[in-house]
Amino acid sequence: MLPLGFGWHYGGVNATGPGTASPIPAIDAVPATHRWSVMIPAYNCAELLERTIESVLASDLGPDVMHIEVVDDGSNDDPQAVVARFNNRVRFWRQPSNVGAINNFNTCIDRSRGEYLHILHGDDIVKPGFYEAAQHAFGQGAGAFVCRAEHIDENDVKLRTTRSEQPSGLWLEVLERLTVSNRVVAACIAMRRSVYEDVGGFSTALPHAADWEMWTRVAAGHPVWFEDRVLGQYREHAGQDTSGRVLNGENIRERRAAIDLLGAYVNSDDWPMRRRKALGYSALYAVRTAAGLARSGEASGAAAQVRESLLCLAAAVRSDSPR
Repeated sequence: MLPLGFGWHYGGVNATGPGTASPIPAIDAVPATHRWSVMIPAYNCAELLERTIESVLASDLGPDVMHIEVVDDGSNDDPQAVVARFNNRVRFWRQPSNVGAINNFNTCIDRSRGEYLHILHGDDIVKPGFYEAAQHAFGQGAGAFVCRAEHIDENDVKLRTTRSEQPSGLWLEVLERLTVSNRVVAACIAMRRSVYEDVGGFSTALPHAADWEMWTRVAAGHPVWFEDRVLGQYREHAGQDTSGRVLNGENIRERRAAIDLLGAYVNSDDWPMRRRKALGYSALYAVRTAAGLARSGEASGAAAQVRESLLCLAAAVRSDSPR
């Protein structure tokens, strides 16, 4: 298995897709019909989708409270057959044509009708207590809820756990942290739908780092709650979009592009310092990834990561720091 890179994973490899007229699409306001929408984007991950749906149903708040829907992006396997096993409790919708991961995530937002929205990738897991903890956070004024995550493999073996950022409560240093590195795992964040309506959807200009840019955009204008408990699981497996991007270095190239966009969300004179930190962190990340690739016998992939690490360091020492 390849060491996995930073950013989205999406079942099978399919993250480019056609763009939209604007890189950040507007999200229309709609009346809420449920308290929760749990939207499950899927692409070529039917063998893992059943476990994902079962994890949601283990915390099901009931059909009048929780809208659960799988949004398929033209998979080559049969996610509809998986959904059919759940006796109409889970809805299914299929894109008319393949649109790519980011556009499919934005479709999930558009189709949601809950006051609160959780986008849970079709190969990830939500753990009991997630929705109750998120509701508590929203009741305390948070616009977004983030918890810690376990990384697991395709056999549900635990690999590692994300760090504790602080005790549970409003995340006081969230923008400072996010402008340096992405501390949020996609399975472990839920938001008020009104926040998406305010800030827009995921940027189609960043197929690999759209999550990082989105979370930073949200943190710049809305309170974020950090829950110091592991309430979600992120699955690492060789079919993920991240695998190919690691081998050619695209994951690090897009990190550099994302970093220069993040400065727009920082209203302070310390952005040049934060930018250098972000680039330095990305360089270190690339070196660690290169070491893992080398151990796996992926010499060309390791070389690509080393090359991108050096480019990060070169950008960090440049005197010009674009905003």
